[in-house]
Order: sequence, then structure tokens, then C-alpha cells
Amino acid sequence: ISECLKSNSTLMEVNISNNDMTDKGAHKLAEAIQSNVTLQKLDISHNTLSDDGTTAISRSLKTNKSLKELNISHNYITSEGAHKLAEAIQSNVTLQKLDISHNTLSDDGTTAISRSLKTNKSLKELNISSNCITAKGASEIAKVIQINAGMQNINISKNYISVEGLLCIMGAVKN
Repeated sequence: ISECLKSNSTLMEVNISNNDMTDKGAHKLAEAIQSNVTLQKLDISHNTLSDDGTTAISRSLKTNKSLKELNISHNYITSEGAHKLAEAIQSNVTLQKLDISHNTLSDDGTTAISRSLKTNKSLKELNISSNCITAKGASEIAKVIQINAGMQNINISKNYISVEGLLCIMGAVKN
């Protein structure tokens, strides 16, 4: 698949979910994504990617100018991988939808992603549900809601945000 993506000029969507893709596969895929100019949707959810594979994919996002949707949910990404994704999001101007749900980003990873979204204006949808996020992470998401008027949809369900975090988000939405 990686070799095909390097030279393919028509394929716009690739779904490689539920294929036991490892970090090694993610590195090969990342190489292909860097040079591909037509791919708009990539689904690599439900695999066995860790922070190493996420780092490779993140590097490719820094140079790729066509990818609009990335689903990297249901993998083994921690705050370390979230930091690498955040770096990529900061400079990427084409990605509009990111699903990083069902990982273990925690508050630290959520903070990194949130900070990158204060300057990134292309991302419109973010799914960070089921990521062990507490009120601290929710308060960072609230800041994004206040600052980034382009953000249209944030899914923070199935976390541990508590009433305190909910109040932060409600306050941001209200303002």
C-alpha cells in the first residue's frame, strides 16, 4: 500500500483499520504520505500503533498538503504521541478532521493538542473521547473553544472531566 501511495495520483481515501498495523507499517505509510498529493482521508484506527508510529505519521503531516481527515483512534497513543501530533497540527494547514479517540492521551496530551489548536485554523472537528481526560484537560479544551472560532465540533465524551471541567466548557461555549 505504501509503495502504491507514493506514485498514485488518483486515490483519495484509504482505510487500513483493523489490520494489526504496527509502528513499522506506520513508518512505511508515513513515507508515502509525505509525497502523496491526492490522499484526502486516511483511516488507521483499530491497529497497534504506539507513540513511535504516531511520531512517524505526525512527521508526514508536517509536509503533506492534501490530507483532510485522519482517524488514528483505538490505538496505543499516549501523551508522548499527542505531543508529536500537536507539533504537526501547528504547522499543517489542510487537516480538517482528527479522530484520536480511544487512546490514553491524558491531560498532558490534551493540553499539547489544545495549545496547537490555538493557532491552527484549518482543523474543524476533533474527537478526543475516551482518553482519560480530567477537568484539567477540559479547561484546556475550553480555551480552544474561546480562541479558535473555526472549530465546529469537539467530542470530549467518555472521559473524567467532572462537574468542574463541564463548567469550564459550558463557560467557553457561552462566551
